[in-house]
Amino acid sequence: MGKNIILIGMMGSGKSTIGRLLAQKIENFDFVDTDEEIEKTAKMTIPEIFIDYGESSFRELESGTIKRFCAHENQVISTGGGCVESIENIEALKESGIVFYLKASVDTLFERVKHTDDRPMLYDEDPRKKLKMLLKRREPLYQSADFVIDTENKSQDDIVSELRDLYYAHR
Repeated sequence: MGKNIILIGMMGSGKSTIGRLLAQKIENFDFVDTDEEIEKTAKMTIPEIFIDYGESSFRELESGTIKRFCAHENQVISTGGGCVESIENIEALKESGIVFYLKASVDTLFERVKHTDDRPMLYDEDPRKKLKMLLKRREPLYQSADFVIDTENKSQDDIVSELRDLYYAHR
């Protein structure tokens, strides 16, 4: 087998939730959430990293984490929403496996994240407007994925099945 399954997309697109479920459905696959790994390495939460050291320091940690896990196989890797803003990250992810963009509308994304306080990119007077701006900027980068999975009005099980089927057909 070998190839990793990489999930990209905006915050709230379901990368972590779907990734965990998908890893359980594929024999001998581990789940890796790059944001969780960054927090373990830094011994800080992502909001703390942003506040204490800034976004650029976070992005450096993110790139190192992506490179570290892309060196392994048989993983479902859930990435942070902004990782695609580095061409080096995109290249490392694409070399490591099959990249899936979990796509959702701004309205859906906002509904999923509006009550959380752990999204430093949304620390803004108008978080919905900021989310829309981020999606507009990142959408062309997300489109570099091997496959786009529209998550609107689909159950978690349906999304997991679609991902698994595409992976097996193209590995």
